[in-house]
Amino acid sequence: MDKPDKFLALRNQAEALLNRSGLPASELTDIQAIIQELDTHRIELELQNEELLASEQNLHDSIENYMELYDLSPVGYCSLNTEGVIVNGNLSLSTMLNITKKALINRRFTDFVLNSDQDIFYFYQKKIS
Repeated sequence: MDKPDKFLALRNQAEALLNRSGLPASELTDIQAIIQELDTHRIELELQNEELLASEQNLHDSIENYMELYDLSPVGYCSLNTEGVIVNGNLSLSTMLNITKKALINRRFTDFVLNSDQDIFYFYQKKIS
């Protein structure tokens, strides 16, 4: 049973209980007003849910577009974590380093820095941090 059908079934149950309860008309009116208010909130939540789903899809599309631009850039890019480990790299970088993208991930960036340049790399890395 999907959510609208389930809600309708619960609403029908509540109304059936109201009709059998023998409550005074004033209390029935109050309960019916509460049911109406719950209907209104349900509709608002469904609209918000649709908006959230649309936003999620837009975000997914934006990320996908960014990743395509990142991956197909003619410049080699990579993202490092705080320990200097590569967490993401693009195709240009993997081509420059003659290694697959998959093999780049979780490698220390310093693995690709020439031994003669290690001191310079660490010097600038400390300046950035």
